[in-house]
Amino acid sequence: MHIAQLPPLTLSAATSSEARVLTLNPEDAPQITLSIGRHAPQADLSIWVEQGETRLLVALTIAPPNHADFRPITIDYLERPSAVGQIPGNFQRRELRQNDHEVRVSRLIDRALRPLFSADERREVHLVVQVFSVDPTLDLIGLAITSAGLAATCSALPFNGPIIGSSLTVEEVKEEHRCLSCPAKSNFEWVMTAHPDGLVMIEGGTRESLTPARPLIEALKAHATSRASIIEEITDFSEQYQAHKSPYVSPIEVMEHPAFDECIGALASALQEQDKRIREHKYQEILANLKIAVGADPSAVELTLWSLARAYLRSEALEGRRQDGRHIHEMRRFEVKMGVLPRAHGSALITRGSTQVLVSATQGSQGDAPTYETLFSQARPELFCHYNFPGYATHQARQGRGPNRREIGHGLLIQRALSPLYPVQRGKSVRLLADVLSSDGSSSMASVIGANIALAQAGHHLNQPIVGLSIGLVTDEDAQSGVLLVDITGDEDFYGDMDFKIVGAQDGICALQLDNKVGALPWSLIESAITAATEAHAVLLDELSEHLEAFGAPTPRFTGKVEVSPQLIGRVIGRQGETLKTTEKEFGVHITVDKTSAQVNVEGADQAQVDLAIERMRSLGTPLESGETFDAVVDGVKEFGVFVTFNHHSGLVHVSQLLEEGGQVSRHFKVGDSLKVMVLGSDQKGRLKLSHLATRD
Repeated sequence: MHIAQLPPLTLSAATSSEARVLTLNPEDAPQITLSIGRHAPQADLSIWVEQGETRLLVALTIAPPNHADFRPITIDYLERPSAVGQIPGNFQRRELRQNDHEVRVSRLIDRALRPLFSADERREVHLVVQVFSVDPTLDLIGLAITSAGLAATCSALPFNGPIIGSSLTVEEVKEEHRCLSCPAKSNFEWVMTAHPDGLVMIEGGTRESLTPARPLIEALKAHATSRASIIEEITDFSEQYQAHKSPYVSPIEVMEHPAFDECIGALASALQEQDKRIREHKYQEILANLKIAVGADPSAVELTLWSLARAYLRSEALEGRRQDGRHIHEMRRFEVKMGVLPRAHGSALITRGSTQVLVSATQGSQGDAPTYETLFSQARPELFCHYNFPGYATHQARQGRGPNRREIGHGLLIQRALSPLYPVQRGKSVRLLADVLSSDGSSSMASVIGANIALAQAGHHLNQPIVGLSIGLVTDEDAQSGVLLVDITGDEDFYGDMDFKIVGAQDGICALQLDNKVGALPWSLIESAITAATEAHAVLLDELSEHLEAFGAPTPRFTGKVEVSPQLIGRVIGRQGETLKTTEKEFGVHITVDKTSAQVNVEGADQAQVDLAIERMRSLGTPLESGETFDAVVDGVKEFGVFVTFNHHSGLVHVSQLLEEGGQVSRHFKVGDSLKVMVLGSDQKGRLKLSHLATRD
């Protein structure tokens, strides 16, 4: 056998694709560099993002169309533990399915991009945002949304960009502070997506106290205005990609046939049926007859009939006539049945039109709460909410395969809305479960209403009742005018242009979630929607109050906070939390310590006791200055000195700092004696150096 000799090994010349770089210089934040085409070259478009120590990869891939009746867009946001120098903590020590935080951010990006794609787009789009490195002082979520928007803007797909995402904390909203980059440790509360023409998406809620509607709107508008220059830079850069756009042409189009004209009357009658199942049955019957009469492609017949139904319902809404006969600002009354689950700690069945939700509250210990993880934190919430939406709720024969993204997102929205008004009970946790039994719109908002009753029945009365509803929108053909619909149904969500979920209480807004289909919405419309919702909240709160009377009024809660020295957090907490437990028991309060911000939060039913507890925490967490003198009490006597306690501090006064000429300590001091001491400093282990002799000078 003859084997040919291999030629000498060589390296082929490296190939490099053309790359374009966009550099942004936001105010009060590090420079952002976005490099297109240098990484993931087999994706249709990729962007490598750098800001500070943050590194993101955005990869967009386009597949052939599947001719679905929706825009087939999938967004995946993925965080790598190695981005913060960690190894995954699960048994396999590798990345598994997306956690709830990643699902939430994926949905945020989806709602920011989806309304800006062409309404006719049917090509499958998969966009991945991978986090490979994180600078904890930067706005990671906002950067991810902005980068994903640039990828869509520069791709071959028609996209009405650009957009810019950003996160605001509650404190920034209150102060109307305009800041591009917020510390990640602040736990972002409001995430918004701005467009040159207005607002595309917003989601968020409060953390400790409610936000009045007017300051919230003004702060969001001011923040969006401050980003105008960044949007202009992205616009100028993306113009070089406009020539590469490839509009999608659908093979299925709306058709004309006399049979469609003849069915208008029957279609209008079917759409006005109040019972959702009867309405759907009559619609399907009309569709079946049309397929026989027209004899064309069934998909084209379905598209044409759906277009007729959508046009009819939208024209009716623009004339002030809603499908179920309500006025555009009229809400459906809700019916309440309490205590329907005997073994649950609290339960309520909420029926609102054809929407029906069973809400239950179950108590457990703190260890029963799930662990929520992000790249920056790990926490067990005292209140956690889950939301289930089975197929039978909308007359669909589909099997359940675990919670989908929508169910996870709605559960987190309900949890966010309830959290600022939930009375935390140390050592306990409560699971709130919303099971949707029937859905005809606003099932998550019905869950919010039911949560008040289920929690109150379980003995966890919210500090203030909260209510929620969805505001819809229908615009004319030019999108120059339209009407807002209060408390929308499922069909109004389907054929309408907006689903704006707004949760509030008497003192302000708790949570928002905006989902729209027309792109950027003017700020005037956002303001009108929030105003309409707050007016509706007042009516709903009155209706809800009678159902809460059986549980009595909530116990008044008072709160306070104090910042302590990070080096003294251990002293504040005590060994195994003993100091906190003793303080809580003594003053009847609940205390939490944020180790990241070194902030101590105190909550209780008596303002005076809260103030005393705060003063105790301040004393324990404030470093003592050398030269300060205190009146101490002797609580231990040894021959080498005495142990004393003063102002919640303790330490040893050595014999050399007690007696000038030495002698037996026990002859001069006994337990309970008063002793004046001066702080001289502390040793390497943090123990106080105290002197009695120094006070005589």
